[in-house]
Amino acid sequence: MVLNNKLLKNYQENLLDVYSSYLSRCRELKDPAAAFIESTKKSALGIAQPYYPLPELDHVPYVCLRVPTGGGKTRIAGQSIKCVNEAFLATEHSLVLWLVPSDPIREQTLYALKTQGELLYQDMRDLFGAVNVLDINEALYMQPATLNTGNTIIVATMQSFKRDTADGLRVYRQNGALMSHFEDVSAEQKGDHSLVDVIRLRRPYVIVDEAHNQGTQLAVDTLKRFNPSCILELTATPDRACQPSNVLRSVSAATLQAEDMLKLPLELAIHPEWRVSLTEAIARLRQLEKDAEQEKQLTGEMIQPVVMLIQAERIAKEKETFTPEKVKQHLIDNFNIQPETIAIATGAVDELSGKKLGDPDYPQFIITVDKLREGWDCPNAYILFSFRNTTSATAVEQVLGRVLRMPHVTRKQCEALNRSYAYVVSNELASTVQNLKDGLVQSGFERLEAKDLIVTPDNDKPQQDLFAPTTDLTIPLPEYDDVMSLPDEEAVASLPKAIREKIEISPETGTLTVKNGATNKQLQQISETFKQPEVAKAVKEKLDTALAIQAAPPARELTPAEKGVSFNIPLLGYKQRSFFDVFDETPLLDAEWEISDFDYKLKDSEFSPDVEAMRRASLSISQLEKVECDVYDRLDSQLALFGKEQGWHVTDLIYWLDRNLYFPYSERDIKVAWLNAALSYLMDDKGFSLDELAYRKFRLRGALQRKMAAGLVEAKQRVFDDLFSDENKFEVRDEHSITFEQGRYGYDSIYTGLIHLKKHFFPVIGNLKSTGEEFECAEFIAHQMEGVEWWVRNVEKKPTSFWLQTASDKFYPDFVVKLTSGVVLAIEYKGQHLSAEKGNRDSIEKQRIGELWAKRSNGTCGFVWVENRNWQALNEAAKKFGCS
Repeated sequence: MVLNNKLLKNYQENLLDVYSSYLSRCRELKDPAAAFIESTKKSALGIAQPYYPLPELDHVPYVCLRVPTGGGKTRIAGQSIKCVNEAFLATEHSLVLWLVPSDPIREQTLYALKTQGELLYQDMRDLFGAVNVLDINEALYMQPATLNTGNTIIVATMQSFKRDTADGLRVYRQNGALMSHFEDVSAEQKGDHSLVDVIRLRRPYVIVDEAHNQGTQLAVDTLKRFNPSCILELTATPDRACQPSNVLRSVSAATLQAEDMLKLPLELAIHPEWRVSLTEAIARLRQLEKDAEQEKQLTGEMIQPVVMLIQAERIAKEKETFTPEKVKQHLIDNFNIQPETIAIATGAVDELSGKKLGDPDYPQFIITVDKLREGWDCPNAYILFSFRNTTSATAVEQVLGRVLRMPHVTRKQCEALNRSYAYVVSNELASTVQNLKDGLVQSGFERLEAKDLIVTPDNDKPQQDLFAPTTDLTIPLPEYDDVMSLPDEEAVASLPKAIREKIEISPETGTLTVKNGATNKQLQQISETFKQPEVAKAVKEKLDTALAIQAAPPARELTPAEKGVSFNIPLLGYKQRSFFDVFDETPLLDAEWEISDFDYKLKDSEFSPDVEAMRRASLSISQLEKVECDVYDRLDSQLALFGKEQGWHVTDLIYWLDRNLYFPYSERDIKVAWLNAALSYLMDDKGFSLDELAYRKFRLRGALQRKMAAGLVEAKQRVFDDLFSDENKFEVRDEHSITFEQGRYGYDSIYTGLIHLKKHFFPVIGNLKSTGEEFECAEFIAHQMEGVEWWVRNVEKKPTSFWLQTASDKFYPDFVVKLTSGVVLAIEYKGQHLSAEKGNRDSIEKQRIGELWAKRSNGTCGFVWVENRNWQALNEAAKKFGCS
């Protein structure tokens, strides 16, 4: 998939790749549910999740990408249009209906799409050359030529399409300005000649921004009226009730922090006297200003002004409160703050209107009550000050998310600028922390993560002490028939409200949390919401165990990361003439090979002939209504008709395949020649007709894509093998390394097992299931392996994880251990089915490159390959590297 990756973060690219692959499989399988189960099975959890189709639209791909506050959802949405056009619709021009939750967000999105200099505007130009961006008023007058000659994005609120609103009346009624869209269209398709009828004809790609705000039955019914080709939700908090979101992938707070999107952790300070607390907050602000000036000198980056958000109180009759006006006067009278640097932003007063970050008069102190204007964004906001020690989680969430975004999404040299700060007027630490934690959860962070994202300036106690005694019970969700088992919706709905509100399900992280504890009877009721008796029994047993552990939690010391330890793990380097660089895939791609060397002959097992009925034809739109064909065939034909396509020639199919098969390692004419050879073989030797291949073009593209990928791996493997003829070209130097330190540990899910695993470098353990052979390996390392100073669960495909290059891709050993002898030991575990002894090529390469890394480190690094629960190999490795 060719995307504009200017400033795209690693996790954003991964999300878009996963989404593109999912859409491709939808077309190949003609089954969004099967493609979803297949994709979620490949996720970090390795467990397939159930799929919930839209009623009456089970053929429409309907998935969600879950991205917490500050993760760049809007940019991902814009980039996803390219994925849909290439992987699903096979068209250059599509109609996109971009639905947002409110008018302020609509205005912000339109501004970002239409305004030169905005990143989203530039993305659209880089991806498509130009796009037509319309609001509802403009869409009411759009012409067919607009839709036929470019991508068209209509940005609107869901409310604009509700019949009982003013906008709704306009979009559903007959519109003479749109009559030209309905030429050669059946009476049924013409409908009322309305804007909604035009949208239905064009089978739009629907983006639902902040989907949790749309989650009503009315919203579901509205989506169905659009006759969408596919739907993507982007949200921090997926719907779990009305129409459960099908979360294809979820991004963790740790991933955002590790990729410099967020200022975390949040440092909390409380004091019951407001003058003391505000004095400390302003002192922190002034220090951050000095840090920002130092950052400018070190890197050239400008962070000006450093902003403080102040959460004031409402007017109350029974007592005097800190209203926004009084807070402003206190700042002026008691702290010598200049009035022009203060702005009030509430429902009644909006002194931020018209001001943008970067303006010379942008305020440094912004006073609000419950929330700031929707869509307002200020990465320079570092400090949240609250007069409200009883603030609800919802109110906290509205302002907390505004101090978490990292300026310019780059990590700062001055560590203080990598954090955010909260000062609260309160004498109740526990309730203050709980409100902040709940606010983070409502911003899209997992509850298990939230407790580790808040720290106090005094770090001589484990962070979890902030929440002691913790009352949440969290257990892994069970599996049933190889699919994640979730509670029955009707059974949950029938529970008393008090119990229902305790349950928090997160399928994407595979956890069930019972908030604030529960009685034994309540735990029994919760477990009985699982249909299968054996599953319900297993859930109850896990909850009982969690309750018992909660009553007597294991003692925990500060981890090395919490103590401020930073450790570098050197990468393998490669010398070529006078150059030395990290050994990645570059030398493999730069070698002498070409796509013309790849095998182009698709076997029956790779692209099989079948008995599919040939239904595709050049028909008018009205004739199409009378032809019996499947929904994907109808979608292809309808989109082709709008493009005035008149059938396929060999050159048409080659052109389509060339556009939809990304291969940047070859010149285009050589790639086209390879595609031509593949088609000629299928038609001349295998007996396919051109019409059959055109009809199966999505499946053909998938088969050729896999053939190209296999050829690329073979080519890189030949180069990889040749490189090892001279091991002296490889070195391990400190100049290329991965750093383990607090805030630089990316993961997708948190270990929730009930056995406490000791000596982990970080306070949480990422991407480790609570059962299975890898868990057994981790348990042995934590409790029985000799000479372990600390260890890390090394998470795949994170920029903060240790890796080595193989012929096919990067290899991430399962564990990294620091031995007491000082040696760094990388550990890879393989079960019997993936054993290197059995000749698995990938395993052989991993073992070979791991041993080379250790060999070229001059004794500072070691590598051990463990198979079939042979844990004694770990102790033998420890002895080998100096731990007796």
